[in-house]
This record gives sequence, structure tokens and C-alpha cells, in this order.
Amino acid sequence: MCTIDDPRIRELSGLASSALHPTVLWTHNDSGDQARVFAVDITTCGVVAEVDLTGVVARDFEAIGRGVDTGGNSVIWVADIGDNAGNRGNVTLYRFPEPASLTDQQVVPDPFTVTYDGGARNAEGILVDQERGGPVWIVSKEANGGIYELTAGFQQVGSAVATRIADVPSFMTDAAAKADLSTVLLRSGDFGQVRRGLVTNEPAENFTFPHQQQGEAMTFSADERYVYIASEGVTELIRIPADQLP
Repeated sequence: MCTIDDPRIRELSGLASSALHPTVLWTHNDSGDQARVFAVDITTCGVVAEVDLTGVVARDFEAIGRGVDTGGNSVIWVADIGDNAGNRGNVTLYRFPEPASLTDQQVVPDPFTVTYDGGARNAEGILVDQERGGPVWIVSKEANGGIYELTAGFQQVGSAVATRIADVPSFMTDAAAKADLSTVLLRSGDFGQVRRGLVTNEPAENFTFPHQQQGEAMTFSADERYVYIASEGVTELIRIPADQLP
């Protein structure tokens, strides 16, 4: 599509399609940056808005997703879930309304503290259900990777326990799903996997993504016709027709 080379986005780590702006993807940096996300235009790869998360200290932002709140409004989830050393007692998800205007701005997100059942996990992917106030899952990046389901109703109480519900391949760097969760994608560099649901008895199908130097992030387009992928550093934004997936 184009090349993302804005100097502010030096370690792109996640992608999420916009529900309000058809030509926009939301993204963020890996660890080492301030707490902020960027709206990137898919036709030019230019940054059209920078959104700062007020009151947040970013430890290791690794994933971003889009969901719907209980009122039916689009919300953005940012996952501070990286833990390479495996020593974080808990991690944090942040949720804020998707900005209706593409201008530089500040938002005050709602924080949700997450503790893993069974001890700390390093993770780089989240999956968000598109129903109102729907569930959220974390996908870990480990040799023995897994999908972790958050406690039901956590958005009302502000904290959650994450419990393992499925196994995934080793060292997944991102995850994406269709709105009804009928198709789930996992990525680690050039390696990709298609799953028919979160926990499924159907065999998963592996495939190869177009090569990128440090392939990391991906998302379905809002209309689910395409999958967008990107890498860390100066990166090509690549669009793949979803019907070309296995």
C-alpha cells in the first residue's frame, strides 16, 4: 500500500482497524515510547492524528484492538502486556472511546488490571469480541503459547484474572479475529496460522505471510475483506485479500 516512515513510529507493534474512519488504522510503538497511539492513513501511510493517554506510564505496549462498549460505541483497547523477564505481577489493558475527529488530542483511558492464573506471562496479542461490552482475550508469546480468557464482567469491576483456554504455536507476536470470532489469525514473523474459532476441534491451517524484516503486527480491515500487516521500523504496509487466506 505505502511505507510507514514517520519518525515517531520507530517500533510499530500493533494494528487495529478503525470503525469510524474507513481509511485509518490505529497503531503504537513497542516499549520505550510514551503512552500514545497513532492514526495512520492506509492510502498514504501518513500519521493523521496522535492520541496521548493521559495519566498512563507505558511499560511495554504490545497490542491494540477495537471493541464496542455497552452503549454500542466503538472503543480502542491498548494492551500493556509485554513481560520479557516474566516478572510482572500484573499487566494492564487500557480502553478509551475511539476518537470521532482525527486531530492530535489527549484521552483519559479506563485501566483494567490483569493477573494471570498460574503466574506471569509474556504476551503480544489481544483479541476483542465485537459484541457490546464483549470479552477480551490475551495471546501469550512463549515457547508454550496460549490464549487466556479474562474474567467475565471484568469491565464492570476494573480487574480480571486471565485463565488459559487454548494452546497456540510458539512466540506469537500478534493476533486478529473477525467480529464473530469465526476466523482467528496468529502471526510470528512470516509464519501465520488460521484457526476456526478460539477453541476449536478443527485442524488449524498454517501459511506464510509476505516477508517483512521483523513482521509483527496485523489486523482485519473493518469490513473484513482484507488483512493488513506491518513490521517494526520503516515498514511497508501490506494488504492481503482475506479470501486468499487458507
